[in-house]
Amino acid sequence: MLAEMKFAVVSLRRQALLAAFTALAATACDKSGNSPDAATNDGKPRPAAQMIDCPNSVAAVITEVTLPNPPGGFAYSPNPAMIAKGKIVKFSLGPSHTAVSRKQYFDFREGERGCVIFNDPGTYDFFCIAHGFVGAIVVQ
Repeated sequence: MLAEMKFAVVSLRRQALLAAFTALAATACDKSGNSPDAATNDGKPRPAAQMIDCPNSVAAVITEVTLPNPPGGFAYSPNPAMIAKGKIVKFSLGPSHTAVSRKQYFDFREGERGCVIFNDPGTYDFFCIAHGFVGAIVVQ
């Protein structure tokens, strides 16, 4: 009987811890990955990063460059781009390159130019579909 009571107490503790952890995780992020304190003026959560119309000034401009070694190789520059939270990055790509976010925050196709605002700290990886080279934006 005592063993069954101990098992029941341990089981209840595990259930309570699981419930507390689940509640904490639910308040940390919603299903879209947006943080609840990152709200827009209309009260809706804002995404960690989103494409926007380009303003006159930006924190960084990302372009692609041709590498001398190996000849004909490509890379993004700067890489990684280091910016502060809430800053904007402009992508200015050549006619045969793309910049696609691994987490689908942005998708610039061949020759497109556009801007992304980064609302949350973290590392945002992206790549060129045509050539496979990768880049990153580190938001502090």
